[in-house]
Amino acid sequence: MVERFGRHANVNFQYIPPETFEKTVTISPVGGNYKTIQAALDANPTEFTLFQVYPGVYDKDTVHFTANNQSVIGLDNSTTQILGSVTTNVVDFGAYTGCVMNRLTVRITGATSIVHTVTGTTGSLIINDCTLEMTNASVVGDTQPSVINIAGAGTCTVEFGFINYTNTVAVTNPLVAVKSAIRLGTGSFVNLRRGRAVINCSGVSLGTTLAYGATTGEFSANRTTIDITDPDSTYVVGFYIVGSSIADEFINCDIHVTGAGKTAIGVWNNGTGSIRLHGNTIHVVAAGGTANSFMIVAGATIVSMFNDIIAAAGVSNAGTYTTNMIMGGAAAAVADGDPIVHGLGTTPTWVNVTPSDATTADHISVNTIGALHFHVAIKKVVHGEPITYAAGTTQTIYWTCGV
Repeated sequence: MVERFGRHANVNFQYIPPETFEKTVTISPVGGNYKTIQAALDANPTEFTLFQVYPGVYDKDTVHFTANNQSVIGLDNSTTQILGSVTTNVVDFGAYTGCVMNRLTVRITGATSIVHTVTGTTGSLIINDCTLEMTNASVVGDTQPSVINIAGAGTCTVEFGFINYTNTVAVTNPLVAVKSAIRLGTGSFVNLRRGRAVINCSGVSLGTTLAYGATTGEFSANRTTIDITDPDSTYVVGFYIVGSSIADEFINCDIHVTGAGKTAIGVWNNGTGSIRLHGNTIHVVAAGGTANSFMIVAGATIVSMFNDIIAAAGVSNAGTYTTNMIMGGAAAAVADGDPIVHGLGTTPTWVNVTPSDATTADHISVNTIGALHFHVAIKKVVHGEPITYAAGTTQTIYWTCGV
């Protein structure tokens, strides 16, 4: 169905009209035409077939599509669950195009080999209102299991979905192995829309990120909440891009990246392509380490427009950085002359500071502004003739700044 709407389609398949299909097959643990999803797919390798999956737990089942334009639709994703084998890919659309999966929970709870919850090569799959989970139990090699793996120039769109990736394994070669929920193949395209991704990792590795792979793989996200936590990997990155000429886009996302002692980065452009970000909230924390909002290598470009960013070390830029950026936050117990790290990576053109309680506040202003921080001045108003100022008490303030 992607061919009907285009590679970058925004299509909601929550409701698909029955007349779209030429055949309907039912799957149910009790009753139905088939007891397992894979048996139904194998017996009906025909286009425009609807596979209706009734509630139940389908243990060790798979969804390996057998024709173009097949749709596997669960009746309720909270009660229709596929518990995959720890040694087999659960969903595989291969080279088939126009595939659809809707209202299912698909999980691998303890991978013992390089498997993926969803995989494909050159085909296309739209996933709507599904929960996709992967937990790595013991794979320590350079290539790690993932939630979504596109091995070729295929496309995958996940809309209104939840991606849950857990990997607590210490890899054998922490200078090479990367833990990522999504793996991009040559010429592939993965698009996340209106969903959530939670990535919880620990154990040493080179890095943990949402998506990683070939230089010509393309990735975009829109209105997606992303939480990434890893206290052990050398790099913890929200969006890591290695593309050469691809223009990846991230719009209206809420991105939280938490590392410890190493380097945490909101967006890292490590190629020669361009990344555009608009209207995102990006919060990067690295206790005892370095927290960068953006990292841009030579030859790479990041265009940041109207993003709300908190990252103590700001931008690490060796490439091209274009911004119209606003940042802000609350700082407790700020005293006269204290510095506040703004994280812009460049000197703000404007700074606003306001007290948390205007009724008891002293006079608050900004005196010096620099590329890393600005200083606040807090003075107590002494009423009289003339009005004078004395040393101010500490204040909790809210601040915003931008360029």
